[in-house]
Formats: sequence, structure tokens, C-alpha cells
Amino acid sequence: MGILASRLVYNPLTYRRLSFLLGAGAGISTETNFLHSYGVDGLVGAKVALTDNTSLRVDGVMDWLANESWKRYQSVRVGFSVSRRPARHTSVVTVMAPAPAPVMLAHEDSVSATETRRLRERDAALTALRDSLRYAPVVTPAAPADARATSDRRIKLRKDPVSKP
Repeated sequence: MGILASRLVYNPLTYRRLSFLLGAGAGISTETNFLHSYGVDGLVGAKVALTDNTSLRVDGVMDWLANESWKRYQSVRVGFSVSRRPARHTSVVTVMAPAPAPVMLAHEDSVSATETRRLRERDAALTALRDSLRYAPVVTPAAPADARATSDRRIKLRKDPVSKP
């Protein structure tokens, strides 16, 4: 009978080159050519670093199989661990850099500066006209004596010439 297991292992404590391990997972047992049972398992172990990427490891594993009334199987395993990358000590370095340029300055404008200035001046003139009408004093006109008196009070409008581009 063999047990195929998958587990997550946590390293709660490290003292110099010695590390302690705790793990938990699930597994299945095999008998001859078919699956026999499923279950859970736990691991307690330790490893001693021999080099930057190799360690001597000792694990105690306990498996509980569900289909066999949660029967326990215990094992002790001794072996080597090899990591692909050695543990490296890293330090955080903060570099002060100037703020990036605003997005609007990083791209070419689609409107010329002259056109932008003309549109802003026009907008300012319309805003001034709106505000002058909104805050103008209210004057109640006197009733005209006749219709002709009203026609003499025309307001002259200034027309700007239209220029074609």
C-alpha cells in the first residue's frame, strides 16, 4: 500500500541554519492498481541548511485514512532538500525621483495655441455677459405715451465681421 499526498508546509521558526516545519494536507492511498481510500495528513519536521540551496531534512508524517475508520499511518522520513534559488537577503531602497510630467504635456496638442487663446477669450466674454445680465439692477420702464416713443429706444448691436479660415 502506498499513500500519495499533497500538503502545504509552513516554516514558523528559523534559527541560523536550522528551520522547523509544520504541514497539513490531503492524500489518497493506493493498493495494487487502484485507489483504495482518501484522507488527511500532518507533518512536523526540521531542516538544517548545508549550503545556500541544499538542506538535510527530517520529517515525521501522520496519515489518517477515511475508508478505514480513520486508521493512522505514521512514518519518519530523512532526506535532502534542494532549492532552485538560494534564499537571498534583500533590502528595500527608496529612491526619490521627480514626478512624471502630466499627460497633457506629454502629447502634442490637437488645437493650436492661438485657437485655444481665442476660445478662452470668447468663453470669458460670454461669462462676463451672463454675469452682467444676472446681476443687473432691475429697472421698471415707465409706460410709453405712444407707440412711437418705444420705437426711438432701439439698442444698437455691434456685429463682428465673420472671417473664413
